[in-house]
Parts: sequence; structure tokens; C-alpha cells
Amino acid sequence: MMDASTIDAIQNVNKYGKLAIPERAIFNISAITPEYITPNGERIKMEDKKVWVKTDTPDVYLGVHSNRYGAKPYYNHLNDVNDIIIENIDALNNGCLENISVKRKVFENGMKIQSNIKFHNRKIYPMGKSGEAVTLCLNMFDSFNGAWSMQDLISMWMKICDNGMFGHRQVLRAYNKHTVSKSIEKQNEYLTADKIQLALENFSEDEEKFSQMATTQVTDVDAEHLFKRTIARNKANKLDVNAYSENVLNDLNNIYVGYVNIYGRTLWTIYNTATDWASHPEKSTVSRGKSYNVTRSRGNEVNNMINSELWANIGHKRFVTAN
Repeated sequence: MMDASTIDAIQNVNKYGKLAIPERAIFNISAITPEYITPNGERIKMEDKKVWVKTDTPDVYLGVHSNRYGAKPYYNHLNDVNDIIIENIDALNNGCLENISVKRKVFENGMKIQSNIKFHNRKIYPMGKSGEAVTLCLNMFDSFNGAWSMQDLISMWMKICDNGMFGHRQVLRAYNKHTVSKSIEKQNEYLTADKIQLALENFSEDEEKFSQMATTQVTDVDAEHLFKRTIARNKANKLDVNAYSENVLNDLNNIYVGYVNIYGRTLWTIYNTATDWASHPEKSTVSRGKSYNVTRSRGNEVNNMINSELWANIGHKRFVTAN
């Protein structure tokens, strides 16, 4: 097993402070060549495949991939990002490394990891109320089973309830592929200072965009039509663009009514409805799979919705539909 001094060196609390990596995310990985046994008992190596395992516990499988697949331990990815944060802390959080909150979770015995960092000194106030601030976030995802690509997202978080919710407007997404050549590269080749600065400018501009949402009037027909054609759409029925999930639509409508009572019939209400639905799958009548998978999948759906042509037109032209 990895000795305590090595773990301490990786965590480097003196340097990283709150950003120090939790011990559960610190483990090395190895690739082994799998075998299969023929009916006559002969063991044949599968040279075109690799099984990724925890080095200290090789019986714990993390994923099976081709020889082109490459990976690095989570702690390398996390500390790459930690270094980027420290180097850019003036821009990200007004130079303060203390007023941040960090949450990191390892799932499925190491197959996946998710990190969320909130920068509490970097906020915008779309409604002009300090109690409804939108906080800058940096989210990191990675996996060894192929489910999640290696990526870092600068987005936002809004506390409107005890658990808060993520605004699935991504102001920066930095990818790194799981290939032999790419896996050895550091994240600062993707998450550069210039890109961070541009993301912060976009984040600041979102205050005005969100304020415009709050004054853009919509109808219930607008909201329902948008939901039917985007996040409530029945993706399994590829032939009918009008097919939608009644259960998902009912969940969205129930959330929508609550926000109408707060913000009226506005685009901001629709946005908050969608992000609430994505952030709290436990409240849904239909939610298949682990909550962390569902939240991430729904977040992508919301991001697609707010970047759609339907979204661009809502509030500016009325939707007329019989559905």
C-alpha cells in the first residue's frame, strides 16, 4: 500500500490547504493484460485489451479498454487543477484561498470521481438581491470505466434551498482525452490562464443575461412547449420529434408552478425550473440510476436546452402548438 509519507506529500496541506486531496482519491493504477480460457483449458492473452486496476488491490477492476486507452491517477488530475487554481486565485477568488468550499466524491470503488469547488468571493447578483447570489464553481469529472471523460468545467451555483442547485450554464469546458499520449499531459495545457480569464468575463456578463431572463415574459404554453421539445423529449423515439415523457413533463410542471409564485412567468422561472430538476433527481417521480449519474446527465440536457434555437426564440415569439 502507499505509505503515509507519500500520501502526505501528495496532499501537501501546507501548499494546498482546503484543496488538499482526500486520501480515498489517492491510489495508483496499473494495466494488466486479460486472459481467457479455451474449452480445452488453454489460457490465451487478449493482447488488444487492458484491464485497469488499483495497483495495491489488483482484484479491484476499474475498467477494460483497448491498448490506445491511457490514464493517470486521480491525484495527478486533481493536483494539476489545484496548481491552476493557486496560480489564478487572484482572478478566481480575489486572491483568497480560504473562502472556498471543496467537495470531492469517489464513486463505485474508484471507477469515477467528481470534484466541486465554489469560489465564494466571486459572485453575481442577477436579481439584485444578496440572498440570491450565483457563485462561481469549478467542477472536475474523471473515470476509469469510460463513463466520464476527463474534464474540468467552470460553471455556477445558486443557493435557493438547503442543498442549493447548479446552474447548468457552462462558461468553460476543458477536455483531456483518455489516450496514451494525452493522459501524460497536464491540465494546464487545456485549462489555461487565458481561457480562465475569458470564462470569468463570460461569468460576469451572465449577470446581465440572467437579469434579462428575469424581465423576459413567457407564457405557460411557452414553458411547456420548450420542455416537451428539449429536456422532457422522449429520446428513445427518434422518429417523432414531438414525442415526450409525460412523467418528466409533470415533474417539470410541478417545479415550474413553484417558481412562478416566486418570479412570475419569466424566462428566469423556466431556467430555475430546469436547473432544479437537474440538481435534485431525488424529487422526481422518475429517476433511473445513481443520483450522481442522473444529475450529470440532466445537467448536460439543461445545457443543451439553453443553447438551443428554441431557447433563443422563447419570449420573443409565441409558440402555437396543439400538444
